[in-house]
Amino acid sequence: MLVIVGGFRGSGKRLIAREFARTTGFHGLSVDEYKLRRYTPGLVRQVSAPRMPMSTDEEYLQFFRRVTEKFPVLAKMYPDTVMAAPLHRALPREFLFEAAARSFDDVRVVILESSEQEAFERLRGKVSEDSMRRFKARWRQEADTFQPFETDVSTLRAGTDFADTTRRLCELLGVRSQC
Repeated sequence: MLVIVGGFRGSGKRLIAREFARTTGFHGLSVDEYKLRRYTPGLVRQVSAPRMPMSTDEEYLQFFRRVTEKFPVLAKMYPDTVMAAPLHRALPREFLFEAAARSFDDVRVVILESSEQEAFERLRGKVSEDSMRRFKARWRQEADTFQPFETDVSTLRAGTDFADTTRRLCELLGVRSQC
């Protein structure tokens, strides 16, 4: 089973995916390493180049192509896997779902619902004012460019207690005995 946890920025999708993997024994696929990095031309080596924020369908498609090319092997090595992914754009999202269905026997999508204010509250005091300004702008961009789902997905209200949210995710997916 591949579990894809989605939601807007700050909904807790990465934290919930990590906690779900830890409590259930699912393999946790971190997609951060697949995000595009900005490199300075002429620089031979740049160890910690910043990730480029994605905003177009093509950028998200390129990102998901990099992630999904490993799915056939990953599904054999780790038939139970969980990942967090941005799912607000329809074209890249459908590409991800189709690629996942070709490799995994069962693909479940769960969207964490969280308001803009709740997302900001989760980060308040944890990031600089400049980072918060960028976060707010990107959150609003995701909300403004959100394209509704055409397929059935499960939704789960993201709470402030991540252990409780993870427990409810286990119940929703029917893997309660592992949590």
